[in-house]
Order: sequence, then structure tokens, then C-alpha cells
Amino acid sequence: MIDTDELQQELDKTQAAFKKWAAGTTRVANDCKASFLRGVRTASADVESLNERYYKLERQAAEVQQYMSRDVAERDALRSMSESLGGEKAALQRRLWQLRAELEAETAGAQAAEQELQRERSTQDNRLGALDKVLRLYASVLGLELVPGDEELNLIFRLIDPRDPARAFKFAVRVLEDNTYEVTSCEPRLDCLDELSGLLRQENRFADFVKAARRGFAALVKRETEGQGA
Repeated sequence: MIDTDELQQELDKTQAAFKKWAAGTTRVANDCKASFLRGVRTASADVESLNERYYKLERQAAEVQQYMSRDVAERDALRSMSESLGGEKAALQRRLWQLRAELEAETAGAQAAEQELQRERSTQDNRLGALDKVLRLYASVLGLELVPGDEELNLIFRLIDPRDPARAFKFAVRVLEDNTYEVTSCEPRLDCLDELSGLLRQENRFADFVKAARRGFAALVKRETEGQGA
């Protein structure tokens, strides 16, 4: 025969033990759930913080990339400008050297021309000085007067015409680049003027020219006198 009281007691013990286990399990489950929720919240906060940091870093990276792109473009532009300016500088330097060389050549040419001009002037001065000395000598003997002009000498003969010893017979000559002479005027004009000019174009024949000129004027006076006598 089953003892229902004892069975009831055993059932009550089992039920009490189950409730105790259930209550403990519920506490553990609630603790686990609360811990999980705390973990979820913490993780969510961490994820949000990480997202904020990610977006911030992404923005910073974009700004850095933009700055780098702009900086590269600026560097390229500056490099291109620098190369262009370098080319212009080199071209200007070459032009400066060319102009300096041309200036030095022109200066040397001008100095050479000036020296040549000085030599020419010195030569002409010497020739005119010699002429002056010779003509002064002739003046005392032949009645010859020298009158210097800007670029020529005027030779005035007197003591040729017995009718008028003061009558002037004139020649004008100038010194050429080859140190010979050229007749520029003759008063009165002589028929032998070409012959006299030929004498002037020969070196060291000026004295012969003076003598031939005086003879020409004397012959002219003789013809004039003979004409009057006829």
C-alpha cells in the first residue's frame, strides 16, 4: 500500500528544490542578460565612438589628400614657372654676352678708327707744316703767299705781272688721303692746269708744281702783254 503522506512529502521536497533551482537559474539568466545588455551598450558606445573616429579620420584623410593634390599642382606649376624663368634667364644671359661681345668689338673698332684718324691728322699736319715751311721760303724769293683754309691751302703769287706787281694769281689745293694733292681752284685759269694737277698727284713734286704754276702765270701775262701791244 502506498503511503500517500510520504509521497506527498517527497513531492513537496522535489518541488521546493525545483523552485530553488529555477529561482537560481532565473537570477543567473537575469544577471547574464543584464551583463549582456551592459556589454551591448558598451559595445554600441564603442562602435559609435569608433564610427566617429573613423568619419573624423576619413574627413582628415580627404582634407590631407586634397591639400596634397593642391600642393602637388602648385609644385608642378611652380616647377614649370621656374623652368620657364630659367630658360628666359639663360636666353637673356646669352643675349647679354652677345651684346657685350658686340660692344667690345665696336669699342675696339672705334678705338682703331680713332687711332687711324689721329695718324691721318698727324700726317696731314706734318704735310701742311712742311708745305708752310717751303712756301715761306718761296714767299721771300717768288712773292708767294700762303693762306690756310679749313681743308685746303690757298697759294697767292705776286711779282709776276710787271704792269702790276701786286696783282694776285691764285691756286687752292687740298691734301688727299694718299698724301697727294688736288687742285680745287685756279684764278686766272691756266691751260696747263691738267699738267699741274698731274704734278700734284706725284709724291715730292710740290716744289715742281709751284715753279710750273709760276711759269704758267708768267706765260699768261706775257700773252696778255703781247695782245695789248698788237
